[in-house]
Amino acid sequence: MKLAEQHLYLGETEAAFDLLEASLPETQNDPDWLAVFGKTLRALGRNELAQEYLLRAWKRGVTEAGLDLAKLLGGRDQCDDAISICYSLLDRDSTNFAAAQMLCRNLIASGQWEKLEQWTSACLQNGQWNAVLPSALAYTARGDEHNGLIRELVEVDQYPVCIQNFTGSATHDKLCETLLNHKARSNFPTIYAGKGSGQRIDRISDIGIDPVTEIFERIKIEVGNFGQLLADNVAPPAVSNIPENATIESWGNICVDDGHEDWHCHPAGWLSGVYYLDVPELSDKPDLAGQIEFGPLMLDTDNTLDTWPKKRIRPEADMLLLFPSYFGHRTYPTGSNYPRISIAFDIVPNSNG
Repeated sequence: MKLAEQHLYLGETEAAFDLLEASLPETQNDPDWLAVFGKTLRALGRNELAQEYLLRAWKRGVTEAGLDLAKLLGGRDQCDDAISICYSLLDRDSTNFAAAQMLCRNLIASGQWEKLEQWTSACLQNGQWNAVLPSALAYTARGDEHNGLIRELVEVDQYPVCIQNFTGSATHDKLCETLLNHKARSNFPTIYAGKGSGQRIDRISDIGIDPVTEIFERIKIEVGNFGQLLADNVAPPAVSNIPENATIESWGNICVDDGHEDWHCHPAGWLSGVYYLDVPELSDKPDLAGQIEFGPLMLDTDNTLDTWPKKRIRPEADMLLLFPSYFGHRTYPTGSNYPRISIAFDIVPNSNG
């Protein structure tokens, strides 16, 4: 089953299906198998059968099956059923970002704005932080109190922090060549936001490339400076509660042509960032080409909101961007065959920190 999950991760759904179908007689009563098989069927568009298997796994306590079932039901306009599952998941774990995001999307899709406001208010009153909360508040903001809270959370004039000439090196040609040919490269996994022509290098800070290690030593200094910036200014608890112990999770992105990332955020993190090693020349391309855009998550068919104005930045080589991890963001394709090479990271609080 692990191999089937790896195929799913890489978007190889037919290969995953063949493996799982071959083991059907022996494993069809295994809850985890039911969940993975249902997920695979959903990826293949076989929704009726996917719903049957996911429901069986969900009833046997598989959390991931509940998430996939809620996504399937929401996509089939069965919003109330999806909402019920999301509430159950959040009762178990109020920090479950995927369940919270799915809850908000289905409440909005079904026009249940009052219930969405009740959920955001309950989260605030109970101190139950979830990375989708700022975006949900931006959609439901009513009155000066809510609008003031949103302004504190999004601080569009302050975030993202943009540092040009971060390392003082105009080029990283040798490092770029190393990454472009590194054996750890893989196509964008289907479970993440990356789409189109692109590759990813997971755990890039841990694979023993000296120039990358040096870049992260500099990044750690800037993260410390960011913490000092917060200490000197009034900031909402979601940002100002600096973790005492944290881990850096990192990955590399190589994008060409139509490669880009859809709207997403980094729910496990406290602070996120991206460092651009190299970018293509785009003077002959449309204005949006290659830009990164910040704003609320896409919880509706449109995320253009007065309460959280979008902000776009055109990346440059040797530029570092830092922003709260709950900030929604996406990138636009460059339309160029010359690769845009970046290193992204999250500062993730340790559970005991």
